[in-house]
Order: sequence, then C-alpha cells, then structure tokens
Amino acid sequence: MKQSFSTSTSFLHKKGSEKYLKRRAAAALDPDQSNIPIIQYASDKPLQKTRLYMFGNAEFGQLGQQECEGFFQPMKKNQNTLKLMHKPFRTTFGEHEDIRTLSCGYGFTVLSTHSSKNRVCGTGFNQDGQIGYHERTRDKPLGILITPTNIELPTPPGVHIKAVSCGRAHTLLLGSDGQLTTLGNNAYGQAGRRIIEGEDYFRNRMINQIKLDHTIKDIVAGQDHSICITEAGRVMSAGWGADGQTGLGHYNNCSEFTLLGGDIKNERISKVSCFGDCVLAINDEGELFGWGNSEYGQFGSVTDEQQINTPTHLPLGIGKIKDIASGGTVCLALNEAGEVYVWGFGILGKGPKLNLTSKPELLPGTLFGCNQFTQDSAVTRVFAGLGHQAALTSTGDLYIWGKNRNGCLGLGDHKLDQFFPIKVAVAGRVKEVALGVDHSAVLATPWSRH
Repeated sequence: MKQSFSTSTSFLHKKGSEKYLKRRAAAALDPDQSNIPIIQYASDKPLQKTRLYMFGNAEFGQLGQQECEGFFQPMKKNQNTLKLMHKPFRTTFGEHEDIRTLSCGYGFTVLSTHSSKNRVCGTGFNQDGQIGYHERTRDKPLGILITPTNIELPTPPGVHIKAVSCGRAHTLLLGSDGQLTTLGNNAYGQAGRRIIEGEDYFRNRMINQIKLDHTIKDIVAGQDHSICITEAGRVMSAGWGADGQTGLGHYNNCSEFTLLGGDIKNERISKVSCFGDCVLAINDEGELFGWGNSEYGQFGSVTDEQQINTPTHLPLGIGKIKDIASGGTVCLALNEAGEVYVWGFGILGKGPKLNLTSKPELLPGTLFGCNQFTQDSAVTRVFAGLGHQAALTSTGDLYIWGKNRNGCLGLGDHKLDQFFPIKVAVAGRVKEVALGVDHSAVLATPWSRH
C-alpha cells in the first residue's frame, strides 16, 4: 500500500526521511535556503483531528481513491478490472477536510464537512444523480466520480448539512435548520416529490428542497424509500412500499412524506434504522418497533406474516434498548447493559451453524474484547450494511463480521466471510462507521487525542 504525503506547498516528495533531514539542516545553516519546501508525512502529523479510513470495493470510485494503482491506466487484456482495498486505507481527503458525518450507499459515498464552506462531497457511482450533477465537458455528465467532489447545494448562509443518508440510488441531506434536501432516483417517490414517468435522473440537474410542515431532526434512506424523524419524535416516510417498509398501512408507493400511525403514533421515536426494506425503531423509553419485510423472521416475535405495513411493537424481552441496526436480512439491538442481540438471516455472528433465527440471540461480550483485562470495555453502538455488521466499543475499537464482499470487512489478507466479530486494525479511536453493500468507511481520531 502506498504512503500518502502532504505539504504546505505544491511540492510532493516521495523519498525517505534522510533527504528531508539533510534539507532541514541545510536550511538552518544557510538562511538563503529558507524557502526550501519542508516535507511532512501525513501519517506523522494529521492536518485534521479526524481521520477517514475506507475499505472494500473501489471499482466505481466509492472509496474516493484517485491514487489507486491502475485507475488512470488502460487495463491490460484479460486483466481483472475490479479494484479492492482489503484493509483500511487512510484517505488523503480526510487529511484536509474535517469530516462531520458520512454515509455509504450502493456503490457511492457522501460526506459533509466542518469546513468554513460547510462542504458536502460525493464519490462513486452516479448514474442516477445521487451525488449531484457533474460534468467535465458540457452536457456530458459524469456517471462515476473517483474522488470526493463538491455538491453544490442551495443552502442558506450559515446553514450546514448535519446528517446524510444514502440508499440504493438516492441521497437524503438534512440541514442544521431542519430542512430536507434530496438527490437522485425518484422512481418510487423516495425523493419526496412527484413521480415523473421516464425522468432522466442521469442528466437531471435538480436539487430538491422538500418543504414539510415539520422540523426534521434525523433522516434514514432505505433501499428505495426514505424516512424522517421530526423534532417531536414523529415518523414520516415516502417511496417504495411493496414490503410495507413505508409503514403507511398499505403496500403502494408514496411520493409525499406522510406521518406514520400504528403503535408509534403517540410515541417519541428517537432512532430509526433501515438499510434495506426492514425497518426498526426505538422510542425514548427504549422500546422496539418494526415494520416492512419480515421474510426472514425479523418480526417473528409477533407474526408469521412476511410483511408488516404498520409500525408494530416488538416485545423482545431483552431489556431497555439504546441502539438498533437493520441491514438487508439481519437485525441488531443493543440494550442498556451493553449486550448485543442479533436475529434474522445471514451471518449473525455466532458461528457458521447459526444463520436463521426469529428469536434474538445474545453475542457474548468476550467477542467484543470484554474480558478480565478490559472489564470496562462495552459495546456502545451497532451498525449494519447489506450483508455485514459492526459494533463500536467504549474503548474506540471497531468489531466487524458478516459477508466479506470485495473486502468490505477490512481484514487484510483474511478475505473469507467472518462468522464471529473480529477487531478491525484502525489506527485511532473510532468515532463513526458507515457500512454499504461491499464497501465501508470509518472516522477515527488519533489515540493521543482521547
């Protein structure tokens, strides 16, 4: 893996530290050489307090790795074009931008920053305009971006994007003023606007500011639907509803954000999770609710039906829940005791013999590094992509398991599926995690800063 370099000038030096020391010494002895560029290794002294690590499939630019070997070179005959990063790669973008939040979609990544311009950038697959309209020559939009590129947004002065969420081909952006912006595919109404038959999303230059009667505090993009949580804790949804994932009491598509009823009508919902078409939600009292696809027993605790189109209380009997994650077929819940429970179908984290259960199964704390030497370590958050899951501990360690599609687990030479949680080698205290289909992203701070 190549080492990244940074400098205060445009001069980039890829030699060893010996020549660097000689130039520093020469500059000290001779004032006339004071303008000689001083070379700084990015890994020695980060320009920002956060570090961005990415791993997995880089074929469509979703890792933002313009410096990936072979990206700018014609591929040789019969050579595999799939570009992979099997272990966490510290990106140069993270060295120059203080990243606020990020999300991994289906082959693309969107990030917002803390910079003075409050930038929002996207990289990767863009055939539906999910990361905005970009062109190199006039009227010829780019379907793939291989480096994080600024998305021009009509946000008012002083407003920044505080949350992003990516679906299969659409993106949700939440402003600090509580207003919602959507980009990309709207074939099922997931962008929250009128469906236009035959709309060309690839050449569409529109940025959609959705006007709602409620102030939004959080957003979640499912596969082809969208969910918003209001400041009052109510839930609104729009988009594809064939599996009941909109929770609106029917299985039709909906192009307008509409308030949900059912068992959450009078609840204050604090979090919603959905990467596919199965939705989990928790209220401020730690109670669990769900709707959408139950084809793999996700809601087996209350029904044998394969879909639920109305939010339904799920009494799992695992105590007060403080975090949830819903992937393609796997559900996770973290209770206030720091215990992680999994259910559904897939690689659940308890070995190759357990791949289907409608009853929540406890993952022992020892799988997340809790033992007699680290008794203070506990899981604080859980995450889910389309086929892989992750947990973050109080010590800043990241544990991951599941389908290792194109190296998305970041385990280096270990390229097989992982049936138990295993720690990912990230040089820093992990603060944020985003999981996609076959790529992942991690925000971390240097260990010395905690």
